[in-house]
Amino acid sequence: RVSNESQSDLDDDDLGDACDDDRDGDGVLNDSDNCPDDDNVEQVDFDDDNIGDICDTDTDDDGRLNEQDNCPFAANTEQIDTDQDGLGDVCDSDDDDDGLPDAMDVCPLHPSAGAPDLDGDSIPDPCDDDRDGDGVSNELDNCPDNQNPKQADEDDDGVGTACQLSDTIFQRIEGASKGGCEQSVSSIYRGPYVVWILCIGMAALRGRRRYPSKG
Repeated sequence: RVSNESQSDLDDDDLGDACDDDRDGDGVLNDSDNCPDDDNVEQVDFDDDNIGDICDTDTDDDGRLNEQDNCPFAANTEQIDTDQDGLGDVCDSDDDDDGLPDAMDVCPLHPSAGAPDLDGDSIPDPCDDDRDGDGVSNELDNCPDNQNPKQADEDDDGVGTACQLSDTIFQRIEGASKGGCEQSVSSIYRGPYVVWILCIGMAALRGRRRYPSKG
């Protein structure tokens, strides 16, 4: 005799659980069943911890309980969810939620629509290793947003000449108190058309500073 005070019979086979060698009635004996109290004929065990998925509270064994895990079948301890849609990146087929599957997205962690693309290579700047398309990677480029394949740096300050030139022009013209715009610009660039265009631009800029918009 086996004590069976509660008379529990999980699988309703008229054999009390205390003396039933297959409590859940799934055809797998209790001693071999990775979930003896839950019907799981296939004995699926995703993380190979000898606890069947159907009764495992942490199916991917990442330390996050299933009910708190944004990817219960993909280990992701950090629970990164770029687009905040409740699905962790490791199991989300569209991490940036831009409508383009990651497998087809050149920038899977940044929405492609409306993203800047400085060099027009169809790779959004946040994911482009060479934003200006000059053949020099951003991290090595002394002017990552201005094409300067030769990396010229006239004053050896670590900032390429290509991205200092516009500031230099502005400073020289603004600082010119004598000789007029034409003379100042001519000292930088030779050529009547360039001088003419730059002088008009400076005149407009000065006008805006002198009479700022009230809007």
